[in-house]
Amino acid sequence: MERPLVEMLPRSSVGAEHKWDLTILFADVAAWEIALRAQNEALLGLAAQQRAGLPREPQALAEVLDHLFEMRLEITRIWSYAARLHDEDTRCAAPRGMLEQAQRLYTEYQTRTAFVEPLLLSWSDEELEALQSVSALSHYSRFFLGLRRSKPHVLSEPEERILARAGLVGGVPSAAYRTFTDSDLEYPLFTDSSGSEQRLRPHAFQRYRQSTDRDERQRAFSLFFGTYRTYRNTFATLLAGGAKFNEFAASCRAYDSSLEAALSPNEIPTSFYRGLIDEVRAGLPLFERYLALRARRLGLEGDLGYPDLYVPIVEPPGDAFRYRDAVERVLSAVEPLGEAYVEQMREALADGSGWIDVLPNLGKRSGAYSSCVYGAHPLVLLNHADDWRSSSTLAHEMGHALHSYFSNASQPYAKAQYPTFLAEIASTVNEILLVEAQIAAAPDEARRAYYHAEFIEAFRATVFRQSLFAEFESELYRLIESGVGVTADLLDETYLGLLRLYYGHEAGTMRIDELFAVEWASVPHFYYNFYVFQYASGFIAATALVERMRRDPTAAARYLRELLCAGGSDDPLVLLRRAGVDLSSPEPYRLAMGAFASHLAALEAYSG
Repeated sequence: MERPLVEMLPRSSVGAEHKWDLTILFADVAAWEIALRAQNEALLGLAAQQRAGLPREPQALAEVLDHLFEMRLEITRIWSYAARLHDEDTRCAAPRGMLEQAQRLYTEYQTRTAFVEPLLLSWSDEELEALQSVSALSHYSRFFLGLRRSKPHVLSEPEERILARAGLVGGVPSAAYRTFTDSDLEYPLFTDSSGSEQRLRPHAFQRYRQSTDRDERQRAFSLFFGTYRTYRNTFATLLAGGAKFNEFAASCRAYDSSLEAALSPNEIPTSFYRGLIDEVRAGLPLFERYLALRARRLGLEGDLGYPDLYVPIVEPPGDAFRYRDAVERVLSAVEPLGEAYVEQMREALADGSGWIDVLPNLGKRSGAYSSCVYGAHPLVLLNHADDWRSSSTLAHEMGHALHSYFSNASQPYAKAQYPTFLAEIASTVNEILLVEAQIAAAPDEARRAYYHAEFIEAFRATVFRQSLFAEFESELYRLIESGVGVTADLLDETYLGLLRLYYGHEAGTMRIDELFAVEWASVPHFYYNFYVFQYASGFIAATALVERMRRDPTAAARYLRELLCAGGSDDPLVLLRRAGVDLSSPEPYRLAMGAFASHLAALEAYSG
């Protein structure tokens, strides 16, 4: 279903009640410029600190760290103001220039503070451990713990300088991939069923793959992946190059594997990664059951193909979801999270709160995000259209915003930032609560079926698909680390095998043609160094949390206290266990698969 057209107005035509308020960061550009100059001057003073070294007396060391962390916070505030101003209208040159200045400032800060960690790491492990328990340094206990954990993998100062410079080279494959796919790759011309012709770039492909015209979507799949197949050797060289650098860096730092190097900062054991894949694989019979239902509803029993994966199997309702309606729906949906959560969200969603930039305008950045600077309330960018997806996006971004709000309100700055591993959980909890509220309030069977299908598709795309991606990435690094020459043929063979396994090709559930073996080349996340598994683990954790809240009246308060308010105060798996989800055990996976099965059974019963 295509999103409804939204009239693009100049920003001056958007009412203040629908705009964020950047004065929470700086009163105006003049105040921002004063802060920028002040931080540039403060950076010059760090040379004296480097010459003097770091004091070993706890109170004096605390004062130095306070100064450095306060500088980082102020520089973050400077950058955020420029970035938010830029996103209001990306056509304007002045905010773009401000953003470039802020980025240079941050780079200079990183350069001038690079002496801190090596100096601390030169101290004995006993000294660092003792510092963790000193009250004057209690805010920095996680910082010191991270240093202690990284110490066995830190090289000598000359070696660290070499590896840092090598990192510039290591980033080339990813940068080349982005440049090629964004700028130089000539996507094919595609003529749709109405006779309209356009380049089949990724955003156009995403639209046509949902077409109800089977011939149209099959042609789109063939053209799109045929284009990537043309350049498969180039893509294989880039992907293998990026993975080889990560393997080189992990080996230099004496990690047992690239996976261990990627997971160790968050104290996630490598066994967790394989365990996640195994648990998702155990749910593949359920997934095949869904694909069989998809085939029946599309009238394609025995003939379901990969290009039939995205077309809706339940007609979307024609309901309008105007912004204020969406606000009320989201507020009602999150009521299970408790009064404190709902009231804070109500305050944030009030017209004129300054939290949210609601409507699209000429030049505004597309998409949606939540951004938060410690000491200020979050700022949320939306481009609301009057449709269901925009309502779901509102719930999602407010999940991020409230997570940041409660974390910042509860933790000192040095412990407030939660890791990527936890980042998608709060947003997904809100999305699940919203879709369940829509099902409960739906006036007819057709609407209920649509929202059941929405949950199932989100689960498919985030749990099954991202786990397949995670397994492919694991295989890629296994090949690299075993010294095998990684070629396009080998990547195709590996990816096609997984694709056919997950989608039941051998059982006849879905036909996966050989052309789609090259899909790996279209996934930029494979350059992110073991990132994709966190989408799957986050969705599973969120689903398990919602299931717990349904069964246990104390679970919501525990979730707020032990996860949202905890920020980065402990390792992510520990925080999740305290919140009621132990991802090292089978239970959350069973709960998540049970939720998938429940929605699937409801959709199977739909007679429309």
